[in-house]
Amino acid sequence: MSTAELDEPREATPNRRSALLGGLAAGAAALASACAPGAPAESAAAGARPARLRTAPTTAAPTTAVPTTAVPPTGSVASLPAWPATWATPGVWHVAKRLTFGPTPAVLAQIGALGATAWIDSQLNHLSIADPAVADATSFYEWSRGSAAQITARGQEWRVVVDLPLSTALRAVISERQLFERTVGFWWDHLNVDVNNDAARNHCPTYDSDVIRTHALGKFSDLLAAAAKSGAMLNYLDQSTSRADRGRVPNENYARELMELHTVGVNGGYSEADVVAVSYLFSGWTLTDKW
Repeated sequence: MSTAELDEPREATPNRRSALLGGLAAGAAALASACAPGAPAESAAAGARPARLRTAPTTAAPTTAVPTTAVPPTGSVASLPAWPATWATPGVWHVAKRLTFGPTPAVLAQIGALGATAWIDSQLNHLSIADPAVADATSFYEWSRGSAAQITARGQEWRVVVDLPLSTALRAVISERQLFERTVGFWWDHLNVDVNNDAARNHCPTYDSDVIRTHALGKFSDLLAAAAKSGAMLNYLDQSTSRADRGRVPNENYARELMELHTVGVNGGYSEADVVAVSYLFSGWTLTDKW
């Protein structure tokens, strides 16, 4: 496939942004359905057999009429607006699909006006991009932010499992910092912590804000170190309880994930002995207290 084919605008197809919007809408619809009043109970007396309604079958008379197709009068159908020329500029469509959660008229217009390189440079300087809609929209999701201690004091910790993913999806859909949000999603996948994990759950909001979002566009070494010090990662991979003193054998979970998934990779040349050695190096690496 040629570059021209990749960059050529095409008919609208579902993208990440529309999928996220659909997921948010489905969640709202499910909630509304669950809260709707139930159907009225049947009034038939107990034991009564329902009456059967029988109707005589009818046979439609054959017809020889030729079906007609309605033709709209000339000029009654509005034509679609012309596709802006800048959207067909080489690279515009390609950049929008690869570096955002889905092309929109606004995003395509921005890239077309600035050019791909200048638009990417502006997105990399994400803190300079005003994003007031995100702050307003995500303020509803109270359990998507705050320290583990604050969340524990609030109670209803299970709401982290709901609020954090929903606020993340909302950011992906409406944020002006599209490249930043795509990068946040990438690092969440790479340095993954399951928000459903009981030990890690209350630490996930600060993992999102202080680890992933703070270092998403920075140095990988800084991000890796921050993840290694976070309560979410330490609890999720059992590192917070790993000890090697008094003859204990340290837990290898974090050491294995660090080498296999976070850094060198499964085919990176390390051995089982290396995993054991790293687990001993990290033994005692824990939290000063539960929170």
